[in-house]
Amino acid sequence: MKEFTVSQSEAGKRLDKYIAGIIKNAPASFCYKMLRKKNIVLNGKKATGSEALNCGDVITFYLSDETFDKFSARSQSVSGLTHLMPPVVYEDEDVLIVNKPSGMLTQRSYANDTSLNEICLSYLYDKGSRNREQRVRRSVRVRRCSCRPCRSEPKDR
Repeated sequence: MKEFTVSQSEAGKRLDKYIAGIIKNAPASFCYKMLRKKNIVLNGKKATGSEALNCGDVITFYLSDETFDKFSARSQSVSGLTHLMPPVVYEDEDVLIVNKPSGMLTQRSYANDTSLNEICLSYLYDKGSRNREQRVRRSVRVRRCSCRPCRSEPKDR
């Protein structure tokens, strides 16, 4: 069993879209079947998938760990890279600032490269973040680069 609580930034999203973001590799038919069979419930009750989510809603997945891992959004390229994480300078709900060493890629050049983006995604996933839209932006300074992977979508300014 896995439980997810809807955050303020995810409020207003349809339940089926939220589920598709968590179990990204699952076909839509599987998601709707799990909703029909009450293997995925919203606030302890059966849901259809068309409900709009509110902040604080709890989505519970009654799936085996193997099934959840099989369909989970966490890709193999993002697993087990936390040990490569550079020092964290600042972290809050929306921003993670790390001190990137010189020579480390911020984005992959080739499929087998390990970049700061994958390392930060692994770090955030291990801490419980579910946002798939995280990006690494960098701000270059003399002799040093401070990278800011976003934890959530930028708010309207």
